[in-house]
Amino acid sequence: GDHLRPLWHPDGTRISVGLLPSAGQPGTVALVPLDGGAPSFLPSPDVGFDLPLSWAPDGSFLAVTSIAGESVVNPGRTRLVLVAPTGHRVTVAEGVDVEVVGWVKEE
Repeated sequence: GDHLRPLWHPDGTRISVGLLPSAGQPGTVALVPLDGGAPSFLPSPDVGFDLPLSWAPDGSFLAVTSIAGESVVNPGRTRLVLVAPTGHRVTVAEGVDVEVVGWVKEE
């Protein structure tokens, strides 16, 4: 399938790659290990697909553009969402002009 926005994981051992919807299933983000092992997958949206944007420095969340449409040609509604490997998804904002600038660590 199509691979969208490859992004290094903070641990340096994996690359996250967005995958388009396929066979009626929403797209997801694959975490592909550099050692050639089997990929793992972040929780997918209910519909559409996720484009990786930026990992939290500790790898606890991946900021994604979550697209409700079925393809990059027909994107539909977009949202900024934080996705945790544990399955938690938090919508931060909606709209096409939302961007991730960086992460802030609280002391």
